[in-house]
Parts: sequence; structure tokens; C-alpha cells
Amino acid sequence: MGNLLSAGGTTTTVKVYYGDTDGGNVPAAWGASSNLGVKAEGEVTYVMTGLSSASIYYYRFFAANVYGGVWAGTAVRFTAASLPALSNVPARSVRTTTAVAGADIISTGAVPTTVSVYYGPSDGGTTSSAWNRVLNLGMQPVGRVSATLTGLSPGSDCYYRFFAANTAGGVWAGSSEKFTTKTLFDPWGYTKAMQIVITGYSGVEMLENFPTLVVLSNGSADVFYYTDMLSPPNADLRFVDTDGSELNYEIDTWNSTDQSFVWVQVPLLYNGAVITCFWGKAGASSPVCTSNGTTWSEGFLSVHHLSTNYTDGTWVLDSAADLSSGNFGVWGELVDYGTPYYEADDWQAGKIGMSIALNSEDTETTEYIALADGYESFKHGLTFSVWVNENTVAGAGVWQPFIDIDDWGEYMILYDSEGYIDFYTWVDEQYGWEDDFTAGQWYNTVVTLSKGGGFTAYQNGVLWWTAGGLTFSSNEYLRTYNYLGWSGWEEWLPGRLDDVQVADVVRSPEWVKAAYDNQNDPSTFAAYTPAEVPIPEPAAAAAGLVVGCWLWAVRRRKRGD
Repeated sequence: MGNLLSAGGTTTTVKVYYGDTDGGNVPAAWGASSNLGVKAEGEVTYVMTGLSSASIYYYRFFAANVYGGVWAGTAVRFTAASLPALSNVPARSVRTTTAVAGADIISTGAVPTTVSVYYGPSDGGTTSSAWNRVLNLGMQPVGRVSATLTGLSPGSDCYYRFFAANTAGGVWAGSSEKFTTKTLFDPWGYTKAMQIVITGYSGVEMLENFPTLVVLSNGSADVFYYTDMLSPPNADLRFVDTDGSELNYEIDTWNSTDQSFVWVQVPLLYNGAVITCFWGKAGASSPVCTSNGTTWSEGFLSVHHLSTNYTDGTWVLDSAADLSSGNFGVWGELVDYGTPYYEADDWQAGKIGMSIALNSEDTETTEYIALADGYESFKHGLTFSVWVNENTVAGAGVWQPFIDIDDWGEYMILYDSEGYIDFYTWVDEQYGWEDDFTAGQWYNTVVTLSKGGGFTAYQNGVLWWTAGGLTFSSNEYLRTYNYLGWSGWEEWLPGRLDDVQVADVVRSPEWVKAAYDNQNDPSTFAAYTPAEVPIPEPAAAAAGLVVGCWLWAVRRRKRGD
């Protein structure tokens, strides 16, 4: 495209020269040309054909009349458009009537590209008219794009497929994605309920699928009592979102004479978010979410609560794994210098329920947890989180490793002999920051590493140290010789570990702070309110039930009602 500024008061012809090199003002140096004929003053256009997609080209206009000829000031350089490329990614935050669909825009073809997502109850393939609904997302760059699908039916299948278009044409994602919305929770038959309101979240970011620690004990909200569990010990426990979606949860520790700790996956965590806890139904069975790892689906590679022993007490479970299918994930085994070993005092009171106590006696110096092979790839970043309670004060002349991935420290976090916390990467890069550990107290250490090598450390939810230029290893292979409380250099941790989490994502500062606040003092993070019990008559349920809404008979239920 060009612009003929002046025809010189006479008939003027215009030519365009173009090619894969800039021929300057030498006609023979251009790869091709076209005579556009007589043109009036104003915009001049020409459609170039036969170009190779994603290749660089140049063009320059030339105008001539009886007085002579003149070239446009400079050649224009451009990249020929190519078809965009994209692929669907699985749906997330699936609820009763909504879900978040996603796609990776791999290429825009070097030109502005628009993206749409088609969805509905059946697969429309690559025929736009065969889809029930479409969302136009406008211009999108290379990277992940997401869209919230609305108006879905509870408990039904839904399909979606992304479409991208630019001046070179349009292209569909390779295949359609399918998911099933959650069914509406049926509250009938449950005799007890209470609301849990998030009151201690100080951030602005809405945290998606956040595992929230809920603490239950006799007298919670003046309504919860273990004796009211009618499918003992806890098979009738349920958690429900405001839209009627039944939430994933996992029981960390169940103690009918004291506190019980339960992790509930809250779809969107914000201050004021509300979930409802139900119990008191005979004949109920525990939902599969309590053992299939879905509570930890938001980027977690492994989660070790270190609260529950397995068989003889030497095994440590990975809660992010699908235990219901026999997949134990990155499970661990308590050992004494490689030999399975267990004593009664190895499980002690922790920050959250129980914890593992390593080398707690003066004669013990070689206890640690040997983890199974795992962590096949780190694609999106890394976050390590661990609660530590050390027996030895800072600078006591010993190295105290928290976690070691791949034996000789592909990634390792430790407390060194000079009172620093050190983070090592696989190419022997090291960053250390001074800390203020006091022996016998619990501390939460979190370390993140981005794909670009950005490193951030947090202590008790507070930003502690940042650095750049580290090496991020995204190599895809099975990591072997992984440890908790030990390193490949044969150093041990004298102290207790609790709730060690490894995630394939860089957690935000607000996520880290919320996790610390929630786990450090659950009583100030959420408020438990008196029960709201559904009307028990089925006829009333049929009359009052709408999608995402229940009819309630609100009355305070005290012990003995």
C-alpha cells in the first residue's frame, strides 16, 4: 500500500517493485514488478501473490509522468503472513454451570491474530455452524489464552475447540476437548451443616483452586461434633461451593478426640469466599477425591503431609498421587542410612497434625526420607514449600538439608553451617540468604524458580530474597535419588519436617502469603458460622431447587437439637 501525494497536474502512472531483497532505486535489482497504470492522487494498493509464508519481503512504489519519474522515499519491509498455530489445553475450574477453557497460541503467523472458542453439548468439529456457542476473544498474542464458558448444564458433557485467524486464513485446534460439569450437590439427608467464610486473606489476586486448610473439632461453630458423623469415622463429610458444586477435599489428620485437619480445594479464594460443610448422613461413602489427588490438581507434583504412616510406619504418602488407582506417586520411606527404619518417636506433633522427626535423639544422625523416583519434567517453573522445626541453632557447624532433588543437588534447599539458607541448582549455582531460625520453632520456607532463572525466597510468607540468572532445568527425565532431610553429600537434618510441597509452577507472592497465613493460624484465616440446614422434605426440595441455589430453613442447631 502506498499514497500518491501529487500527480504533478498531469497523467501519472504507478509501478510497484517487490521481492525478497531491497532493490533500492534500480528496477532490475527487484525480483518482480507490476504496472498499476494511471492513478489519481490518493491511496494506491496492490495484492502481491506467490509469497512464501513467514518470509521477509520488501516493496517500493515508482510514479512517472511527462516530467519524469520518482521513487517512494524508502522500501517497506514486511513478513508474509502464515497460518496461526494453536492447541487446546484441558479445562480447569470445572463447576456446575461454568468452566475455564484454554489453548496455547503457538504462533500468530507474524501478523495480528484473532482467537475464538466454540463450545456446546456436542462436538462440532471444524464446522462453526455445528457448535452451540462461540466466544470471540479478539486479538491474542503467542501464549496461553483462557475463556470462561458459561450457561452449562450441571452433570453434563461439554466440548470446546479454539479457532485462530489472520490474513493468511483460519485454523482450528487439532482436536476438541471434552469435560463433564459437576453435578449439583444433593443436601437432602444431611442433618448438619455450617458455613466457612474466608476472613483472613489479605491479597487482591483471586487464587484459583487453592488448597485451604480447614480445622474441625468438637464445638466448632457451636454445631460440629464428631458423634454427629453418621457414617463414621468421616465418610459423610462434604464441602460445597456457593453454586452447588461439591468440592474436592483430602483428610490430612482425623482425630475424633481433638483437632482434625482437612484440605479443601476452593475454586476461587478471595476474602469473603464462602463454602459450606455438610455431615450427618447415614450410609454415605467417602468420595473418590479423598484419595485420588484431585485436591492438589493446581500444578502440584508432590505433597507430603508427613502425618500418616503406611503399614509398618516407614512409608510416607504422596497426596498429589492417585492412591485410589494404586499410583503412589513420589512416595517416601523412612530410612536409617538406606535401611528401612521406624521408631515410635519418629512421628511427633507437627505444625499441621503430625510431622516426621528426624535424628531427634543424640544417637541418631542418619535418619532421612528416601523418596521414590519421580519429577519427570519441570516445564513451567518450580515452587518448593516446607515447614521446618530444627533441633540445632544457626551456625552450629552442621549442614541441614530440607530437600534434595536428583541426588547431587539438581535442586536443593539446606540450612548451612554459617546460619544461611542455601538454594542450589544442578549446575552448582548457589544463592544463600541469612535467616533468623530459632531452634525448636516452626518456620515456613518457600523457594520459587522461573523458567527465565528468576529466583525468589520467602520466609513465613514474607519476601526474603530475590536473584536472577539461575539455570532452570526443564530436561525431561525421571529424577532418581530424591530425599527429604538428607542430601547426596551425606548431610542430615536434625529436626522435624511437615507438609513438603513441590509444584511445577511459580506461585505468586499472594499465594505464598495466603498459604502461610492459612497454615500458620487457620482460626484467623476463616470463620465458622452456625448451621444452615436444608428443608428435609423432598417436595419442598422440588419446589425450591434452582441451579446453584437451595431453599433453606435457617435455624441455629445446638448440641442436642
